[in-house]
Amino acid sequence: MSPLSNNSVFLLYFNVELNMSLSKVDPLPDRYTKEALIEEYAVTARVHKLSARDVCELVTNSAKQSTFEHAVEQQWLGVVEQLGI
Repeated sequence: MSPLSNNSVFLLYFNVELNMSLSKVDPLPDRYTKEALIEEYAVTARVHKLSARDVCELVTNSAKQSTFEHAVEQQWLGVVEQLGI
């Protein structure tokens, strides 16, 4: 889900603790970086006042829901676990 284009739906789903992840289908027309998905996380965290734990939950959910090979998924999940968040 792109919370910037689905603001109220994102807040509703996130607040009822559904398994949420961020995605980027279309680049922001007014984006400032070449990394549209990273920008999406940064703007979402700022706009919705998400904690580091909240952002890590979104990242973890994204890895778990991805279509990456299991080894790649586990590598990304290991990084989050090493941070202790």
